[in-house]
Amino acid sequence: MNNNKRILIEEGFTYSILSWILIIVSEYCKQKKIKEIIIEKKQKDILKNNFVKKKLENFKIIYTDDLLPFYLKKNIFLYLILIPKSLILSFFWKKFNYRNSNWFDYQFFHSIIDTQQSLGKDGNIEANYLTVLKSIYLNLKKKKIAEYLSQKNISAVMSSHNVYSVKTFNSVFRKKKIPVFCHAVWNLYKLPFLKDENWNNFYNSKLKKKIFTNLKMNKVNNYWKKKFLGKGDYYDSNLSYKKKKFNDKVENIVMLHIFRDSPFIHLDRKRIFLNYIEWIDETIKILKKSKNDWYFKIHPNSKKWGENPIILLKKLIKKNDAKNIIILKEGNIKLMKNLKKVVTFAGSVTEESVSMGIKPITISETAIYNYDKDLVFKPKTFNDYEKLLLSNNLKIFRLKRNAEKIAKKIIYSSEKLMSLRKDLNAIFFFRTEKYKKHRDYLRVNKNLKKNISFLRKNGYLLSHKLTHTLSKEGLKLINEA
Repeated sequence: MNNNKRILIEEGFTYSILSWILIIVSEYCKQKKIKEIIIEKKQKDILKNNFVKKKLENFKIIYTDDLLPFYLKKNIFLYLILIPKSLILSFFWKKFNYRNSNWFDYQFFHSIIDTQQSLGKDGNIEANYLTVLKSIYLNLKKKKIAEYLSQKNISAVMSSHNVYSVKTFNSVFRKKKIPVFCHAVWNLYKLPFLKDENWNNFYNSKLKKKIFTNLKMNKVNNYWKKKFLGKGDYYDSNLSYKKKKFNDKVENIVMLHIFRDSPFIHLDRKRIFLNYIEWIDETIKILKKSKNDWYFKIHPNSKKWGENPIILLKKLIKKNDAKNIIILKEGNIKLMKNLKKVVTFAGSVTEESVSMGIKPITISETAIYNYDKDLVFKPKTFNDYEKLLLSNNLKIFRLKRNAEKIAKKIIYSSEKLMSLRKDLNAIFFFRTEKYKKHRDYLRVNKNLKKNISFLRKNGYLLSHKLTHTLSKEGLKLINEA
C-alpha cells in the first residue's frame, strides 16, 4: 500500500481559480510533507500551463480515475448500485426528522435540499418527484466516491465550495477529521470539524481581534464613501448602484436572495425557516396583516445567475392574497437612508443595514451576528419573527453610532482583506456569462508569476496558524507580509 501522504483537489474549480489554488497547495504540501496531489482527470489541462506545471514538478500527480474502481467510474454501474437506494429514500424523504438528526445526516439531508432547489425551475414552490430523486442520487454518488477516496491516505482536501452535493462530499472527510479547505469569493478557508463556517464569519477570534485592532477607521470610512457611490470591491452592490432608480417612499423592505442559489455554506441549525422559499412564503403571510406597504427587492444578480425570481414571487403574493406587497426591481444602497425596517435571510445587506444605523431582522447567522448578537434581530421562534415584522415600535430598529463602525469594519474586512480577487486580477462572472471564463483565466494567469510569493505565503500560513487566506493588504495588516 502507498504510504505517501496525499492532498485531494475536488473537481469543481474553474481553471482560473485552480491555477492560483495549486500554488497555495504546493507550499502547503511542502510544509506538511505531502508528496502526492490528486486531481480530477478533467482538470489535467491545467498542467499545460507551464508556470503551474513547474511549481508542481516535485509532486506526483495522480488522477482520481486511476484510483477509483470501475464501478465508481461508469454511470451504468453507479445507477445499478445507487438507484434502488435513491428510490427507497425518496419515499421516506418528507418524513425525515432533520431537526433532530446528527451532524453528518443533517449535512447530507441539506445537500439534497440544496441540490433539488438548484435543479428546479423558476416559479417552483416545491420540487417535483423526479428532481428530488435526481438530487438524492447525485448526493449518494458524491458520498460513495468520497467514502472510497477517504481511505486512500488523504491528508487534506481542497474543495471548490460547500453547497449542493459538494457539501456531502466534504462532510465525509470532515467526519473522519481530514482537514477540508473550502473556496468562496476568492478566499480559501479551513472548515471546522463537525461545525460549519462561512468564509467571512470570523470564528477565528485571534484573527478577528488582530484585524479589528490594526484596522484604522479613516481607511474604513474612505472605502465606505466609495462603496456608497458604487465604486467598492463588491460586485453585487456596485451592480445594484448602477440601477439608478431611487424610491424615497420605501420604508419597509425585504431584501431577496437568488432563490435557487444556495445560501447554505454555513448551516445554522437554529434558524426558524428551512430555505428561502419557505421564508418568503411565511413572511408574505405575516406581512399581509400589516397596515404598511412592504417592498420586496429583487437581487441584482438574479438574471445573470440564470433566474427570474419574479415568477415565484408573484405566485406567492397571489397565493397569499397580499395586497400590500410591492416588487422592487431596482434600487441601491441609497434606499437605506429612509428605511425603517430591513429584513434578510442572511445577506451582506445585514452589515450594510447596521452601517446605516438600522438593526435588521435576519433568519440565519451572519458575520456581524457572530461578532455581536445585539446588533441584529435573529428571532428564535415564528411568533418572535411575526411580532418584529408587525411591530409599531420603530425605536427598537435604531442603533447607536458605534455599531456603524463595527459594521463598516466587517464590510471592509470582507471586501478588502479576505477576498484575493483584486490581487489576482480576477473578474466576476455568472452562469449565463460563460464567455467571460477564458478571459478571467487569461487575466489571472498574466498576474500569476508576480503573485507567487504572496500565494506561497498564504499556503505557508494555512499550514501553520491561519484558517483563512488573506489579501496582500490583509497580510500586511496582521504583520505577515
